[in-house]
Amino acid sequence: MRWLVILIFWLSGTYVTALPPALEREVNIRVANEPLKEVLNRIAVQAGIQFSYNPQKIQVNKNVSVSIQHKPLRLALNILFKGTVQFKQKGNYVILSPVAVQTENAPVKKIFISGYVFDAAGQKLSDASIYNISNQLSAVTNAYGYFMMQVPADVLPITVRVSKDTYVDTLVVIQTTDHAIDILLQQQQITYHVIDTDAKSISAPVDSIGVVVLTTDTPVHPAVKNKFLENIISPKIKANLHNIKDTVFTKVQFSFVPYLSTNKLLSANAVNTFSLNVLMGYSQGVNGAEVGGLVNIDRGNVRYFQAAGLVNAVGGEVKGAQFAGLVNYNRKSLNGFQSAGLVNVVQDSVNGLQVGGLVNVCERINGSQVAGLVNATERINGTQLAGLVNASERVTGVQVAGLVNVAEQMEGWQCSGLVNVAEQMEGWQCSGLVNVAGKITGGQAGVFNVADSCKGIPVGFFSYVRSGYHKVELSADEILPVQFSFLTGVQQFHNIFTLGYNGFTSGPSCYAAGYGLGAGTTGKKWRLAGDVVSQMLFISGERRNAPLLTNVFVGAEYSIGKKISLSCGPAFRMLLSYTNANTDYQALVNNLVPYTFYRHTFPAGTSVHMWVGAKVSLKFL
Repeated sequence: MRWLVILIFWLSGTYVTALPPALEREVNIRVANEPLKEVLNRIAVQAGIQFSYNPQKIQVNKNVSVSIQHKPLRLALNILFKGTVQFKQKGNYVILSPVAVQTENAPVKKIFISGYVFDAAGQKLSDASIYNISNQLSAVTNAYGYFMMQVPADVLPITVRVSKDTYVDTLVVIQTTDHAIDILLQQQQITYHVIDTDAKSISAPVDSIGVVVLTTDTPVHPAVKNKFLENIISPKIKANLHNIKDTVFTKVQFSFVPYLSTNKLLSANAVNTFSLNVLMGYSQGVNGAEVGGLVNIDRGNVRYFQAAGLVNAVGGEVKGAQFAGLVNYNRKSLNGFQSAGLVNVVQDSVNGLQVGGLVNVCERINGSQVAGLVNATERINGTQLAGLVNASERVTGVQVAGLVNVAEQMEGWQCSGLVNVAEQMEGWQCSGLVNVAGKITGGQAGVFNVADSCKGIPVGFFSYVRSGYHKVELSADEILPVQFSFLTGVQQFHNIFTLGYNGFTSGPSCYAAGYGLGAGTTGKKWRLAGDVVSQMLFISGERRNAPLLTNVFVGAEYSIGKKISLSCGPAFRMLLSYTNANTDYQALVNNLVPYTFYRHTFPAGTSVHMWVGAKVSLKFL
């Protein structure tokens, strides 16, 4: 039983929701000389509604004759009362009231144009646009094809254009108004025809209208056709956006939100010279200046100034200056200046300057990007400055970042606090920690430098070039008879890491570890080689005050074979030692120094020994 009750309620709800609004319900009635009250009762029963009216103001006892077939209730009432009664729906009630009588000399300020729009099959068309560009008038048909548009009385005759997406536009020339109009839209050219009636202007919707109907396929001002952020606008504005092929040009536009605008339902089709949006504005474009309290949205182009408290969103090109408290978003190019508190996004090119509190993004830029955190673009000809990261596929210019610069092809300079990365580099990379490059023509300056190939000089603590200079060196000199070194970088400038041992002479032994820089010419057989290496000498039994030995070597290098070479030459040496160390320490120092041309002991106990020695070495790989 319970399921039966639920089913009944469900079916009842389905039936109720399926019913059209009261004024759209179909009426079929034919009477001759019957009381108006009885006619209204029959219509009420047929339409499933109730009438509410004051019998002292509406003469319901008079007899009427009328024939109405397949008409919606609103048209049936217009025919029945001949435009002398106005009506409105409230729930299932239709409230009738007499139209205010116009005094003889009182001008009629407003009139109403109403009617239905059909297709060739007789189906009522919803979301069709009825509009007049020059007077900024528009209306949109409801779900039952009905429209009503208020127009100034002094504009008659007036031409309105009726448009719907995929249908042929129709021009309707309104000459007089006392009846509603049925407008036929077709998807092919239709012929010229005239509908003329004898009627006067009134202030309520009526049943037919004097018109001239024309059709055209050519818009007066082609509009921008895209779906840029259209989901935020009202259904009626969206319908005009899809239907209307013309553009509205206005000097001044004021809006609170898109559907509360001086451009009314044509706001999305309008290009404004000056636009002021209290909260949010939505237009086709700006050809002057636009200021918004929160958000400005333009489907097309913007020139020459745009400012918003939160967001500017533009579907076309921007030429001029653009300011936003949070975000600027441009679907097409920017030619000028763009500044946002958080993010700037340009999906096309930028010719000018982007300044973002956090992030700048564009496809390509001829100019500069300045961001608190990140700059990203495919191509840039200019400068990128970022607090954290710059990223680009191709750069001609300069990248400066607090942390990381990344480029696929770079011509210019990369400077970062941490890391620079470039696939192909023509110029210099300078970083606080790491430089990484594929092919580089220029140089690298950082703690660590890595490259696939380098036509230039890497400068840093450790430089590795895959196709560059890698050598293992075995050497001997008058201080350390056994030394093993690793050389890495390029021939012209490389890093040296060395280990040495002196334990073959009488007295205490020592070990050496050091670091240095080397350089050399690139001759085929004979080359000039040189290096500067500093080594700490760790003496057995002495854990503190290790002597520091600095070597400056210049010699000749000869290639014995493809991967082996011999070098020898003189070396200038300077040894810093401590006079207050133990006996073994002093003995080793005395044994190490063969002679001196300069010796000095400072009051703090540090001794300096200088002499000229020699080194011979073999280099492998």
